[in-house]
Amino acid sequence: MSGAASDPTAPTTARVDRALRASLAALRAAGLGSGARVLVGLSGGQDSLALTHALWRLRAEHGWALHPVYVDHGLRAAGAAESAHLAALCADWGLPLVTLHLDVPAYRRQHRLNVQAAARYARYQALARLAAQLGADAVAVGHTADDVAETLLLHLLRGAGLDGLSAMPLVATLPLAALGPPLDAPAPPPSALRVVRPLLAVARADTLAYCAEQGLAPLVEAGRAYTRNRVRDEVLPCLERVQPGARQALMRAARALAEERTVVERAVEMEWRQRARLADAAVTLALAGWAELPAALQRRLIRRAVVALRGTAADLSQAVLDAALRVAAGESGRGIDLPHGLRLEREGPTLRLVARAPARAAEAASWPLPVPGGLVLPGWGCLRAEYAPPPPPDRWRAVAPFEGWLDAAAVRLPLRVRFRRPGDRFQPLGMAHAKRLQDFLVDSRVPRHQRARLPLVVADNGIVWVVGQRIAHWARLRPETTTALHLWAEPGMASSACPLPVQRLEVAP
Repeated sequence: MSGAASDPTAPTTARVDRALRASLAALRAAGLGSGARVLVGLSGGQDSLALTHALWRLRAEHGWALHPVYVDHGLRAAGAAESAHLAALCADWGLPLVTLHLDVPAYRRQHRLNVQAAARYARYQALARLAAQLGADAVAVGHTADDVAETLLLHLLRGAGLDGLSAMPLVATLPLAALGPPLDAPAPPPSALRVVRPLLAVARADTLAYCAEQGLAPLVEAGRAYTRNRVRDEVLPCLERVQPGARQALMRAARALAEERTVVERAVEMEWRQRARLADAAVTLALAGWAELPAALQRRLIRRAVVALRGTAADLSQAVLDAALRVAAGESGRGIDLPHGLRLEREGPTLRLVARAPARAAEAASWPLPVPGGLVLPGWGCLRAEYAPPPPPDRWRAVAPFEGWLDAAAVRLPLRVRFRRPGDRFQPLGMAHAKRLQDFLVDSRVPRHQRARLPLVVADNGIVWVVGQRIAHWARLRPETTTALHLWAEPGMASSACPLPVQRLEVAP
């Protein structure tokens, strides 16, 4: 193929040009104007070949700097030959081809993905990295109207809701979290990848006819037994025989659903602004009037919270969302684990979504608390201990939450500080018997997310103080107490502010 274009008035070429010009106008309105740098995914198939060639022909109209990119996934031996063929073709158009070499089989094994998912994740991450390196504004891909129809059918068979059935947008920003597990590469991709689909209004039959009119020979695509290929080659032709025009009807339905989705998202956004608070890497949702909301809107608010923390709501199935709704309607203190390392909990009049506390070496460790002396737990604060004369009896209970007075004779040294462990028992002040520490924390309405990082002061004969909550009954001051053990804590205080000698600890994250 030479650098000269064929007749632009050929019927299919003219039809593709009209659709492409409409897309370009919308993309200019979205900020992708003249001078933009755009990567173009070029696999060599009829859709990507038609897109690359048409963008090259209309370059004077859009003014983009085009960078065709071929991705060799490492799945087929033909990758090197295809790259060389496409490089020669692009050279005829004055466009240098960039080839990205990926090891998708290894990536798939490492993360236990199917071939399609692994190839898609790896491809988009590699494109995101290249876009960052070249300062590209977007990546153009060759999705057509047929892809819209096929996707609707595939998602319908999987039981998808409005999001899955809606037509893919002309412009989409994919957050890093939506690009799958990270590739092993020296440079991480940027936080997001902007994808544009200029051929969404073009039928796949027209991309093939366009290639024929322009003298382009698409590479033969490997015939893999993917579900999408079966929908394309078997299901859609069958539907066309049953109902002529089925493909176009599916495309219209997907676009109508996309419009409906926009209306729903506006309602979600209004509720979100009224209910949601994002702070300290957590989302809280106020539950006032929650029961009056439709269940569909409740689910979307929870999805919105997951996206706010993780950038994607992938793997958030209907069953998981229904379980989340039961938490919202249940008792305070209940919760469930969600995908993406998150936990959703009911805390009084709110729902709280936060990252699950990972297993930490610190939970199995403990640190000495000298008397007199103190220690600093990074990320928590300062704890201190000293001997002192006992305060008057009228002060025994009137103490600050982060202060404890104990009978020194009842406490067997040494003192140590640690976090909660399974099976811990504690006898709270005022109770005749010990109880599970977990039950005490629930009864004291300590939020679940705070329980794992609540310091405990422990002696050889048991927990003497749940910091900020209560001392042990057996360690309380008595009328006969002659020497008191005075404990106090300052959450957030640094070692430089502690008046007693302290040791600074390194607590594993």
